[in-house]
Amino acid sequence: MAKKTFVLPVLVSLILCLFAAEAQAFGEIRYPDRPLNLRQKRDADSGWVGLLRAGQKVRIAWVKDGWAAIFEPWMTDGDTARVAGYANTKYLKKRRGKVEEKPWGEWRRTKTKLNYRSGPERGAKRLGVLDSGVVLRTDFPEDGWVAVFEPKATIRSRMNSFGWVKEDYLATASRPSTKATSSQIATRSTSKADQKPVAVSRPDTSEPSSADWGRILRAPMELNLRRERAGGSKYATTIPKGQAVKVDFLKEGWYAVFSPSAKVRKESRALGYVLRRLIEPEAAGAQPTITSKADSGRKTIVIPRKPTAKVHKAAPKVDKRAHGFRYGVMERAQSTMLGVPVEIVKVYLEVDRLPKAQSMRDFANTLWKEFRTSGRELRLEIYLPEMNLDGLSFISARYTYQKEVEFWARKATLYGTRFLD
Repeated sequence: MAKKTFVLPVLVSLILCLFAAEAQAFGEIRYPDRPLNLRQKRDADSGWVGLLRAGQKVRIAWVKDGWAAIFEPWMTDGDTARVAGYANTKYLKKRRGKVEEKPWGEWRRTKTKLNYRSGPERGAKRLGVLDSGVVLRTDFPEDGWVAVFEPKATIRSRMNSFGWVKEDYLATASRPSTKATSSQIATRSTSKADQKPVAVSRPDTSEPSSADWGRILRAPMELNLRRERAGGSKYATTIPKGQAVKVDFLKEGWYAVFSPSAKVRKESRALGYVLRRLIEPEAAGAQPTITSKADSGRKTIVIPRKPTAKVHKAAPKVDKRAHGFRYGVMERAQSTMLGVPVEIVKVYLEVDRLPKAQSMRDFANTLWKEFRTSGRELRLEIYLPEMNLDGLSFISARYTYQKEVEFWARKATLYGTRFLD
């Protein structure tokens, strides 16, 4: 009898352990074998909400009809995890293949206590309050609003954000350091519903130091960083005037830009790229140099060149009309992006006031129907008066032949124009 009494608790313990293990094993880790669109529902025709990079680590669960719900890889509790979107399982592999690293979003800091809402409009439901000085990742700018993400978020998806805030109440910030992320605060919910707190971090206030690599410089003006060393490359983030940054990896006249507190000299960790003449005004008219290392110091060889003036492209002829807007086509070009044929159409829009987001979307959709070509993606870049027509566009929209894939506005490109002084 004593023997049976001893065996029963052991069996109960084993069963409980099995249940605990099963509860802990939420989903499984997978890796996209290519850039993979995230959808709002389990359907290829459902709305686009985000994009996974090739080789990006994600957690999948709730597979149905060949589609899986996508989660952050660090999420382990299926009851509280937030779905970042849905993707086709045939492109999600158990073994990691080619890895594509691309930065996304911008690091921002709240200027004051700030409400975050369920959508990009003042009438959307208020979900909670962010404390002043909180550093967050932001993306998907829309009509003066941005989606906000936890600092540890890795998946760029509208569904992966925890809310939306007004962009006017945010300042540019550096990426939080690992030390800073250990000091966390939680947002306060404004309802008694079962809201999940969002972990966010205080900004890194350590003194900037160049350590033994790079140079510490202060932005002489507001600077838009690019994701690649090219004037036409995608916008990465904005550095406000006077902010300290670390620069290194000077190549082809472009610096890689880092947080001033960056410790690791690795170009893949850069915030973006900026032209040397913009962050070093004294170098704008200087002669290019080649420096060689020597035991006693550096030897500089000067290469003479003819000075070139900075010239902005003139506004094009405005000879078309759609949705009440007068516009002109500046440029049409064909290219290939990630193996997909793409047609890029740059448009100049003649307006006196900043158009509303929905009006711009309707206008862009009309142009898509005019310029779309079977078997080729279409990318529309829309510029407004007084913008640098050689720089980033205000509106960027991407389409397949059948539908809109992505539409967003870059408010930062309007600084210095009549629309945003």
